[in-house]
Amino acid sequence: MPLSIAKLEIWFITSLAHASLCHRHTSQSKSSLNFWEPGIIRFSFSRRHYFSQKWQHHYSTYSEIKNGYCKGDNENQLNPESHTKEELLELVDQYNENFSIDYPTKFECGTSHHQSEDPNYIANNESTHDYPSALSVDPEAREMLERLKFALKFDSENLDLIFEIYRSLPNPRAKYLDSQTRHKLLHVLAVVEFKGKQSMLRYLSVVNDLKVLGIPLSLSEWNSAISFTARYLRVTTALEVETALRMWKEMEHSAGVKGDGVTFQILFDVACRAGKFALAEMIYREMAKRGLEFTRYHFVAKIMFYGRKQDGDGVRAMYRELIEAGEIVDTVVLNAVISALIKAREPDSAENLYRRMKSAHLARANPQLVPADFMGRRSVNKALLKATQLTKNDKLKRDRLQERSIIAPDSITYLLLIEHFSVEAGNLDKTVIFLEEMKWFALPVRGVIFVKLFRGFYAHGGVRYTSWTCVRLELVYKSFLKALDSGETETFIAWWIVLWLLKAFEKCTDASRTLSVWEDLKTRWEPQLSDMEHLTSVLDRIISQNQSRRRMSSTRSSFFKSQY
Repeated sequence: MPLSIAKLEIWFITSLAHASLCHRHTSQSKSSLNFWEPGIIRFSFSRRHYFSQKWQHHYSTYSEIKNGYCKGDNENQLNPESHTKEELLELVDQYNENFSIDYPTKFECGTSHHQSEDPNYIANNESTHDYPSALSVDPEAREMLERLKFALKFDSENLDLIFEIYRSLPNPRAKYLDSQTRHKLLHVLAVVEFKGKQSMLRYLSVVNDLKVLGIPLSLSEWNSAISFTARYLRVTTALEVETALRMWKEMEHSAGVKGDGVTFQILFDVACRAGKFALAEMIYREMAKRGLEFTRYHFVAKIMFYGRKQDGDGVRAMYRELIEAGEIVDTVVLNAVISALIKAREPDSAENLYRRMKSAHLARANPQLVPADFMGRRSVNKALLKATQLTKNDKLKRDRLQERSIIAPDSITYLLLIEHFSVEAGNLDKTVIFLEEMKWFALPVRGVIFVKLFRGFYAHGGVRYTSWTCVRLELVYKSFLKALDSGETETFIAWWIVLWLLKAFEKCTDASRTLSVWEDLKTRWEPQLSDMEHLTSVLDRIISQNQSRRRMSSTRSSFFKSQY
């Protein structure tokens, strides 16, 4: 009988037309979304000349960071504007500076689990798990194995193809994989921008094949498995918390692999997302008990923790703790503070932070932008974490690292702001300003931002004197189609985009126009059965409304004919 979440807790105690194009096409001065009256919005910045430059998406690799941040004084060629602790603190509105954290975030590391220093630590001796070489398997399996290795090396982003090839191996599939191929396969399947049901099933399918054969997983592979089970749904419930804790227990008690800081950060995050704040605190206390140190990711998770508790003072206190701990403030950290302040019902403070963030970026001698692609951002984050560890005990090198950190607003910054000011606040004026400023930072308007706009029309349209009119909805829809048809953006059609688009048109126009939009979308997208399961109820309601309108129109027509 499965353990209840309560028992597990007890056991634990012991992500528009021009802006939507790629950065090569975003230098045009025309508004990215032309659904606002021209001439109304004007901008004035002291460093406006920066926007006339041709923005370059460049960022430091780990080697560049290591060479640039860890040189001596005479070798350092960089001289950007410096940010003191006080200046970094001033980015965020400070109210209650006497607010203290209710448990320690700086740990005296005693006996720590040294295996956690190596993310690819293998619990057991793998030499016994290298199954027969390619020479000893049948020709068909050998061919599929070579195809898999080739895809892993040269087409590692095509996860569907890689998994299809893997599934083509004879059962038991995992026995055909040597150690190197096995770890490479799991690593490639784990690196996804957005975790979902499909990516979760792919990864856990391979993990299950390995477990059946008794092949051990590395610590990082266990962490990825826990992360998939905890984060594949948009809304986290107690069930996901229980599943993640069970897998953690299996990892430590059955497989003998002790968790590291990443493990506890994942568990803390899923507990917070499910609203189990007491459990989240216990998780970090257990981490402290084991002598595992906080990294920037743990501070970011704790900032979000206070945001979800709607505790703005806690958000600020944790931000101060992060700076005092010598962690680097960059776009990731500032985005977390913006998100947390919005969740804490302090959107004005979040907007103030965004303005200061933008000004601080423009004040730099050589401002850099956040990489536009997921792999680029991932590379920068990993490099920054490594470089922070290298400069841990050297304040001068740490200051140089802070000087070169990227603090420019990115697509996530604007997504957070647009979601609040469009969906929650219904402020179309500010929404348009943010869309304009995205263009200046060479940021594309992706599908998820179009969804926020459609949700804004659904929430605030269809009433008198609203700014969210059907005319402006039509222009947003036109921009969405243009971005979709251009083929130069990451905009795509998915059921959840279509759902909010149809709801927006149903609210702001009529059933006839909404059905026309649906027919238009079907020329660009072929919905699957699973997609229709999400859309059927909305479409049925729209069709019913359209039929009622036609019957009423027919009745009225017959009545007037009978009168004359």
